[in-house]
Amino acid sequence: MSGVTTLASRPEWLAELHDELSAAVIPFLSSPNALYRMLSAKAISFLFEAEAALEHLEARLSSETDSQVQAMLGSLLSRYRDAYPHEVDEILRRIATKSQWAIVAADSKGDAKLSNDDRAEVIVKLLIIMAAEYGTPYAHDTVQSWLSSPLENPRRAERVPAWLRRFLNPEDTNSSVSQQRTFALLELPLAAVGEAWAEENAAVTPDTERANNAVKVANSVVQSVYYASGATNSDESQKQEASLTQKAFAEHAFPLLDGYSVVRHPSVTHHIIQTLDHISIHAPERALLVAVRAAGGDVHYAREPLALSAVLQLIQRYLADHRELIVSSPKCMTAVRTLLETFVRQGWDEAIQFAERLEDMFR
Repeated sequence: MSGVTTLASRPEWLAELHDELSAAVIPFLSSPNALYRMLSAKAISFLFEAEAALEHLEARLSSETDSQVQAMLGSLLSRYRDAYPHEVDEILRRIATKSQWAIVAADSKGDAKLSNDDRAEVIVKLLIIMAAEYGTPYAHDTVQSWLSSPLENPRRAERVPAWLRRFLNPEDTNSSVSQQRTFALLELPLAAVGEAWAEENAAVTPDTERANNAVKVANSVVQSVYYASGATNSDESQKQEASLTQKAFAEHAFPLLDGYSVVRHPSVTHHIIQTLDHISIHAPERALLVAVRAAGGDVHYAREPLALSAVLQLIQRYLADHRELIVSSPKCMTAVRTLLETFVRQGWDEAIQFAERLEDMFR
């Protein structure tokens, strides 16, 4: 079967022996053997024109029960997304009514069915790409539904940001619509996540699971923004980044990071600070004020050694690159002092010494 599929993939053989190859492959699409079904499925796109191929893929997806074959079929369907986005979107809408594909349904019951297998990753990732890149109706509405109710869809809401990362900071300026659409999607969990975090801190008997899910979703969002920002590319200087497409990214990132700063969890705050340090060149005052809202007075974050290092690095960058801003803006000077004071109160010697040098510097 593998050999026949390989022959079908070669135009010269397909042109000469199309009928014979079809006769050899098609019966195995419904074979009781999952391996034969998977191998024969690879030939669908070669043996049939696009419209017929999509019909076959939908039929196979609707009836297939083996997870590996399902993953293969989902991967094959994904190949048609550029040329036939609306047709693929409609197939996703129809198969979502099948129990085996509840993971791509809007209903929160499908959240429990999300697993780490290839089948889930392939089909959910396809849905997310359709939502962000093409904005097709079913995919966009479904992802929007998950992210608008993140605590009812905790697994999917936590996974989605990582799969959206590629659209956050595209090199191609023609992808600005996808970028805007993606940032808008990542704003959706904010209301529910912020409310859950506030309730956790105010409650006498907090709902730990709900708060943990809120943190996971918030951290997934800010971590995706952090990686998309290029902050991990240590070989690239901030000034080099300024000449690229970072400005549009930063304009979208600032309000998103500011919003998620209400979740005062060390991991969330740390990713926010690191990202702000990297993109601060585009709006230094704005970045500093978001940083102080995220970390200023946060005793839990201030107890972390990595937090001390990140905040001192941020302040040092401002003293080196934006000294005039610190001197001329009382708000910015207060922000720097507030950040330092947060760590001084935790008894960090390095922060105490830095604060003393700062006072001498601007006396």
